[in-house]
Formats: sequence, C-alpha cells, structure tokens
Amino acid sequence: MYYSVKTLLENGKSISEIARTFNIDRKTVRKIKKRITEGEITPPSIVYLLTYCNFWMFYNLIKN
Repeated sequence: MYYSVKTLLENGKSISEIARTFNIDRKTVRKIKKRITEGEITPPSIVYLLTYCNFWMFYNLIKN
C-alpha cells in the first residue's frame, strides 16, 4: 500500500482522496507521506521482487 499511496501522491491526489480510495484514515496517509519524504520507505530491491515471483511460481506448480 505504501507504494500505491506514493504513486497517488506523485500524481497530485489529495490526502483525502487517497484515504477514500483505500478506505483508511487521513492520519494514516499523512504518516505514510511523512515516511516517504523522510526516506524511510524505499522501493523494494530487485532481489526481493525476484524471490517473491519465484515463490509464487513454485506455489502455483505445487497447487496444480
């Protein structure tokens, strides 16, 4: 959700609009915005993304 909020903020959406979109409190959106501006939230690394994708591929193989 952090990255979705970040994207909407970058696209000029207001805090209220974002809160309504995700059905969360405006305070939560403000906290996320603060963490983004302070650099606490960074995009996931490619290694993490690949690991996550591999997990789902493996899961789907076992499931079928």
